[in-house]
Amino acid sequence: MRQSKIYRGFAVINYSPKNIKERGFKKTVRINIHQFSPEPLQKRFTIQGSNRQFYYWKVDWSLSWVPQDYIEVPVLIVDNKYSSSGVINAWIDITEEHYTEFGLTVAYGYKISEKESPSLDIYEKDSSIQGKFYFSRSLLLKPEEKGYIYIYAKPYHLHEKEYYCTAGLENCVPTGKERILEGVNDIKTVGNKEIVGGSSEGLPSSDIMKLIYKGTAMRYSDSLGVDESKSLALLISDASGSCLIDFGIGIPIGALAVALSGGTIPAWVAGLSIGIHYDSSSSLNIYGGIQNYGEWGGIGEDISEYIYVGVSDYTYHVGACDTQVPIGIYIEAL
Repeated sequence: MRQSKIYRGFAVINYSPKNIKERGFKKTVRINIHQFSPEPLQKRFTIQGSNRQFYYWKVDWSLSWVPQDYIEVPVLIVDNKYSSSGVINAWIDITEEHYTEFGLTVAYGYKISEKESPSLDIYEKDSSIQGKFYFSRSLLLKPEEKGYIYIYAKPYHLHEKEYYCTAGLENCVPTGKERILEGVNDIKTVGNKEIVGGSSEGLPSSDIMKLIYKGTAMRYSDSLGVDESKSLALLISDASGSCLIDFGIGIPIGALAVALSGGTIPAWVAGLSIGIHYDSSSSLNIYGGIQNYGEWGGIGEDISEYIYVGVSDYTYHVGACDTQVPIGIYIEAL
């Protein structure tokens, strides 16, 4: 996919040389565009016009988190909560038939670094990384068992502040506008692009789960009768609306950033997430699903399971829709 760079700054305008000679001329035009390079570690600024005025987004590293090594990133968390329950199978499948895209989430706000609960304008933008990958893992959970599927990746959380500059970077003042960029720098793979990851019993660390709980609300999706199954795409869509097919499976980068940054990232970031999806959204169903086995091998009961999906407390702009996106995905079977 070809990636473009559109900078936020001043436009070049037409003018009359005769008028400039007689009266002089000075005019600036602000371009208010919320689109930028998908390569967030680059500096983003442009200089136009003889007065060399420009706007510049600068990373505040004291409020950012960029792990140097691959870390365990949960992509599906399932809690088969009660003793009166069936056996649950949950799985993730990524195939190289399509390009898999790891999204780029951008949250705008005004002086958000100074607030305990800021107002955010959040967008899902294209992708931070994409490729043709393989990955397949599953969970088989008895009543009262928990488990999660994870991949190894290098996520990032960048906090940027906008500056208005004249003549050079040494003459800049903050405008008060700030933004957060979350995405993935790299995915650990082996062989022919097979993603390195696995599955584990229990839940991710209590520090991470506490923040996932803090940043999400549980929303009813559907009920599964004995031997019934449903794709993750449809479970997400049932919980948050059809817009979510453009977002995909959520990765809780915000919660990871808060938990693993050593206290530099504020707790309200926990509700931020990026999506994993194919470049062909109609193929999202391949990504996995959940099945209720009921009683299986003398374990569990033949009983319907009610599926709840954890969605972000924040509203995202996804395509042409405004919706709450999945975090994790964290799923409870009740």
